[in-house]
Amino acid sequence: MAGLLGVAAAALAETSGCAPGDATAVGEPSNPSNISATHFGKVCALPGFALHKISGPRGQSVHEQTSGSTDSVWLCDLSFTDNGKNGPFTRLAIVRDPSFAASLKGTRVAQAQCDGVATYFLLDNNTYPWEPQERAASGLPSERDVEVAFVDAARASLGCR
Repeated sequence: MAGLLGVAAAALAETSGCAPGDATAVGEPSNPSNISATHFGKVCALPGFALHKISGPRGQSVHEQTSGSTDSVWLCDLSFTDNGKNGPFTRLAIVRDPSFAASLKGTRVAQAQCDGVATYFLLDNNTYPWEPQERAASGLPSERDVEVAFVDAARASLGCR
């Protein structure tokens, strides 16, 4: 999968004029962590990223799984237990790898300079199939509030300006 994404990122960067194809090698992501219960005071093990307690539509608890590294591409999925058919309700990413970052340049994705490296912060809440009243009943803040909490914590953790 990482190889396929690397080829896609290289092609996009090259066709966009961001970088030549041979300058966009992508390393293999680290294996995903074990799925674990979410600690709402340190969501996705990211210092400073806190949310109020959330539960699923049927009272399910929340678990998380991370992969990668904040030095390159870091991912975190938040899901409800026993809800494999719907997948994660929120996906978060920190992208610093130049080949992936090239495709995000000039977009509305939150970004910062972190130790001189263009860093992008992504959030996806749009693929989970729930109604607005279900989302509100779960305790999950608005997408904007989750994004602000995530980006603020990630920027602080990475020492971004």
